[in-house]
Amino acid sequence: MNFGVFRKDTGALVASVGIHGRQFRTDGNAEIGYWTAPEQRRQGFTAEAVAAVCDWAFAELGVVRMEWRAVAGNVGSRAVAEKVGFRFEGTLRGGTVHHGKRSDTWIGGLLSRDRAGREHPGGDRVSTDHATRPERGA
Repeated sequence: MNFGVFRKDTGALVASVGIHGRQFRTDGNAEIGYWTAPEQRRQGFTAEAVAAVCDWAFAELGVVRMEWRAVAGNVGSRAVAEKVGFRFEGTLRGGTVHHGKRSDTWIGGLLSRDRAGREHPGGDRVSTDHATRPERGA
C-alpha cells in the first residue's frame, strides 16, 4: 500500500510512504518505507506522515509491529524513524543490495503500544488521503 503525502497549505508533493509485507494479515508484522522530495526535507513533514500511516495501520489493519529498514548510514531516514518512535534494533550485515552492491542495513521496530496516545510529530500539516489509500475495511 502506497500513500502520496501532500502539504495542506500548498498541495505540494512531500513524500511517499508505503506499507509492505503480506505477513501482517497473519502475524501482525509489516514494514514501512518512505522517501521525501529533496525540497521538503528537514521540515518534519515525513515524520508526521509516517506516524499517521503507522497509526492507521495499527488501528485499521491490525498491525502489531512495524519494521523500518534503511541502508546503514542513512541518517535522514533514521532521524525520521526515531522521531516517530521507532527503536533502533541493530545492523543486519550485508542485509540489502543498494546500487548493485551488498550493504549493511539498519533495522528498527515500532509496536502499536509505542504509539498509543502519541501525537503526530509536527501536528497536522500534511495529508495522506490519496487515491491509493484503501477505504476502511478494504
